[in-house]
Amino acid sequence: MILKAESISKDFIRKRGESNVFHAVSTTDFTLQEGALTIMRGASGSGKSTLLNMLAGLLSPSTGKVTLDGTDLYALEDAARSRLRNTHFGIMPQGQTVLHSFNVMENVLLPYTIYGEPVSQRETHLALSLLDRLGIADLKNIMPSELSGGELRRVCIARALIRDPQILLADEPTGDLDEENTEIILRLFQACAKDGKSVLMVTHEKDIDSYADHLYQMKNGVLLS
Repeated sequence: MILKAESISKDFIRKRGESNVFHAVSTTDFTLQEGALTIMRGASGSGKSTLLNMLAGLLSPSTGKVTLDGTDLYALEDAARSRLRNTHFGIMPQGQTVLHSFNVMENVLLPYTIYGEPVSQRETHLALSLLDRLGIADLKNIMPSELSGGELRRVCIARALIRDPQILLADEPTGDLDEENTEIILRLFQACAKDGKSVLMVTHEKDIDSYADHLYQMKNGVLLS
């Protein structure tokens, strides 16, 4: 599946210097490559998370459009766009986004249960396999309040992968992880890319360039290759 941005930008009404408009992302064209791990680096406030959220169908661009195999995401009604995301995207937002009333396994399976879809042994086995690859299979029945920040991050990654999506969008997915677990996540993303998925990771880390098939820099709202 081809995720493509055409002339997208994002402005916010915000007083900054002598202007009342903050240009978070300048006009940008971008195509996320299939079968590749794309890493987008940039400092905090550079616009990389804003760009990712527009690509994910979570933040409407000020100009331009985002398409998935030719379908304009923002031409869809909210409900249709949400279902498309749930089916084709694995999104790992910045911060902790687990539901604290659900245990680890229930959180991982949420992309199925949110729309009332049945969960079979196949989905349960896949969830356990993902948790095992991420080193937290023994926590499957634990509540989020008992987990560390790094463990919560890995639960969110497993949840993003549970539906075997073709598009993976990860915002600072290794931010709470030590060196060993960071390598586990990066190897997992590489494996997903080898399976033909389109993987985009945004990060401020500078020592992971060797994992990237394509590397971009975001600076002051401008995407640089």
